[in-house]
Amino acid sequence: MELTPDTILEGLPHPVLVLDGDDFVVFANPAGEDLLQHSNDALRGTRLTDYILEDSPLISLISLARSRRNSASDFDIRLESPRIGEHSVTAHVAPLATGGGGTDGGAVVVSLLPRGMTDALDQQLTNMNAGRSMSSMGSMLAHEIKNPLAGMKGAAQLLSLSIDDEEDRQLTALIEEETDRIASLIERMEAFGNFESNVAEPVNIHEVLNHALTLAENSFGASVTFHRDFDPSLPNVAGHKDSLIQVVLNLIKNACEAVPDERGEVTLSTRYRLGTRIAPGGSGERVELPLHVMITDNGSGIPEPLGDAVFDPFVTSNKAKGTGLGLALVSKLTDDMGGFVDFESEPGKTVFRLQLPMY
Repeated sequence: MELTPDTILEGLPHPVLVLDGDDFVVFANPAGEDLLQHSNDALRGTRLTDYILEDSPLISLISLARSRRNSASDFDIRLESPRIGEHSVTAHVAPLATGGGGTDGGAVVVSLLPRGMTDALDQQLTNMNAGRSMSSMGSMLAHEIKNPLAGMKGAAQLLSLSIDDEEDRQLTALIEEETDRIASLIERMEAFGNFESNVAEPVNIHEVLNHALTLAENSFGASVTFHRDFDPSLPNVAGHKDSLIQVVLNLIKNACEAVPDERGEVTLSTRYRLGTRIAPGGSGERVELPLHVMITDNGSGIPEPLGDAVFDPFVTSNKAKGTGLGLALVSKLTDDMGGFVDFESEPGKTVFRLQLPMY
């Protein structure tokens, strides 16, 4: 059997459509035929809007991909019309490239995954609710935490007065800065019951990453080799600096605990990637999440049974070192800032990916 693009597309289990520059159907695989309830021959030469509503978010997404000449994705799109009924899908649209590297007259490939990313977002909502329960518990513990924090800061200030070495003084200053940051987070928890804020601030994500790496290299990650792979042109994140430091620090700590004792490596990378859009907090207004932060480790991977519950409170694969609260807090803080966190894991490589809004 000769493998051709058509035979490959026909073997995919989810709907795939190829449209020309005027949204006429050029090709539909069998799953696409099932979705639109017509054969490929019958679909060819008809407009997509013959089967879905003209004001569908999918039509807007196709226009977005064409105008940017880049792929675009949208989660939990509702496709509905009297002809095909109602379907909830994740849509990916990509311009069809020509052999010369350009685009083929506005032609696009549309891939529709039923409930694909929606299930992940549903899981994140569950994680967010669990995180709010954590906040209530945290409010009760705040008083007990703030007292030792004050003692730690006072001890660091006294210690700095007796140190002459400049590098050691920088470390005591780092201790003071961290105690202030944690105290600030606790005060916000006490005042509001959670970490949400209506006003986002511009945050340089690379300053956040470098700060977290400095903490890691001088404490729990002292034996780990860290790599930086940053895109220096990245714009500011719309978020909260203290929360972002906490998110990144928790992810780095998890990565450091997962790597082998010898030759453990953790890589922090940043990228700008257009296309991902979600409606944070069920607001209905879709927000682009083009700023991606990846924390990659060379550990043994997350056990498969924990995959769906890894962001739940008190779930951990490392009972000797972890409480299982770090990733639950990561999920909640990221959600509060209108972002999204997910992961991919296999033996020898685990990647946690933050997708964040631009300021």
